[in-house]
Amino acid sequence: MILWSFREGRADNLMFDGGSIFLYGTAISIYVQTVLPSIFKNFVVLPLDLPGATFPTHLRAPTLELASSHLICSVALTGVLALQTGRWWVEHADDDANAAAKLSVVTPGGKPEVAQKDEDLVAASAPSST
Repeated sequence: MILWSFREGRADNLMFDGGSIFLYGTAISIYVQTVLPSIFKNFVVLPLDLPGATFPTHLRAPTLELASSHLICSVALTGVLALQTGRWWVEHADDDANAAAKLSVVTPGGKPEVAQKDEDLVAASAPSST
């Protein structure tokens, strides 16, 4: 969906979807280059979880590296959510502005006025009898 709307070439698509694609790519590259090799190298065989056992010292550094890589991925994917929410907000703000423009009514004095109800629209569009 993001790639499809990115191809449209509109400025908001380029900004929001371009940033999202960059963050997706960052998360995927961190996962492929850091997380997967660490899992396959250090966590092939896990020690037994016995009561009272301490955490293996040889797994502390790889576990911290794995956690930090996952943190980077989660921050990048949170950025994707924020960018897509911003895109949704901008599109709905444009829709609200268009709806407000459709609801504006010109009074007989020539001043624009915002219609409050459907009855105001009907009354404003009816020809005056004076």
